[in-house]
Amino acid sequence: MDMRIAPWTGQAGVARQLARRHVREWAGVFPGWTERKAADEFEAQLASTGLPATWLAFDGDRLIEHLVVGQIYHA
Repeated sequence: MDMRIAPWTGQAGVARQLARRHVREWAGVFPGWTERKAADEFEAQLASTGLPATWLAFDGDRLIEHLVVGQIYHA
């Protein structure tokens, strides 16, 4: 395994994957939150180099989907 950790910088298809996973895990905490809203939030991260930030795990160039590395939000 050639594992590396990298920030999400708009890699194709990743926002939808992240949105699906996050809504599945957190929809009970955020009523009315949908995959589309979550994907929009991830896309909005591209406009800033600050927080929130999402980090991804890769094996070479392949996203390791089952490994959630981390996401940082600010209050």
